[in-house]
Amino acid sequence: MKILILISEIKYSGAAKISSWLANKLCGQAYDVSFLTFIDGKDRQYLDSKISRISICKGVTNKYFRTIKAIYEVHKILRREKYDLLISFLPLEGLISVLGALFTNTKVIVSERSDPYHEKSFIANISRFMFQFADGAVFQSDGAKEYYPLKLQNRSAIIANPIAKTTAQIVPYKEREDLIVSSSRLEIKQKRQDVLLKAFEIVSHICPNTVLKLIGDGPDEDNLKKLATSLGISDKVKFVGRSDSVIRDISNAKLYVFSSDFEGMPNSVLEALSIGLPVVTTDYSPGGAKELIQNKHRGYVVPTGDYEYLAEKIIYLLENNTEGKIMAENALTISEELSEDAIIDSWKSYIQKIVG
Repeated sequence: MKILILISEIKYSGAAKISSWLANKLCGQAYDVSFLTFIDGKDRQYLDSKISRISICKGVTNKYFRTIKAIYEVHKILRREKYDLLISFLPLEGLISVLGALFTNTKVIVSERSDPYHEKSFIANISRFMFQFADGAVFQSDGAKEYYPLKLQNRSAIIANPIAKTTAQIVPYKEREDLIVSSSRLEIKQKRQDVLLKAFEIVSHICPNTVLKLIGDGPDEDNLKKLATSLGISDKVKFVGRSDSVIRDISNAKLYVFSSDFEGMPNSVLEALSIGLPVVTTDYSPGGAKELIQNKHRGYVVPTGDYEYLAEKIIYLLENNTEGKIMAENALTISEELSEDAIIDSWKSYIQKIVG
């Protein structure tokens, strides 16, 4: 089966990571896989050398002209190479795929990787409208799926992100430090580290020996440092920047905290669960947290923006080691549920269903 995978560029994003992972896995299982991008940039994810790499629209910087040209180029490639299936990730890529595949024999699967309820723009709205004309769609949660017309829902699948096997040592819960960790882009608009810092200010009075480690960088790093200072917690909050080994950096923590307002499916939460960290997370739109955490099973899910309730659940876990240990053990089961083998089998089964 000839498969073409399409994304704008292979950067550090979650969508680029999962699309590259899918290409590599399919390539290793007797599929003829090609990978296409339409924005200039250096590849930031690994691609197997057996994968044909296609880059179009080189040097085109106007986003509207680039989109039109990408549709035209994709159409030419599909007609010439006669791919059985085109899989695209993200809204604009879905638009290009659906229109580019018109009058060809190529089936199209689009994949939603973010929150359609919050990501609003003219192009995003038109792109998501075009999703309904695809042959199939892959979502990460029921909430994201429910945004779309029922006809598309009925021919779609929910497939979570995989959890890669790790060689990291699982630190026994009783030996972990009084440490809270969080890893994401430092951006208040979506990631809401301001809520996390306000919650930690409350935590610091009840659990004075606890330290908060923020992993990542982003546009609001300076603003968040100023907020930590104004809250009087700058000596207990560590901004450590981007890490090449997040799992190593969080493995000795008591718990992981995630404070976003909206998300697709955060890989950082999956990584934390995979090494046995209980998670306290906001109920970010469109609802994936509830499915991952299963409230009171692997951690707690609290309303978005509610820093007082967030603090309450953090304090509860820090003060109740027995329950924390149980949740840590429950967290480890996610690695089997979302193993790479299980997720690629789900993709293969759905691909076969769509292509026939």
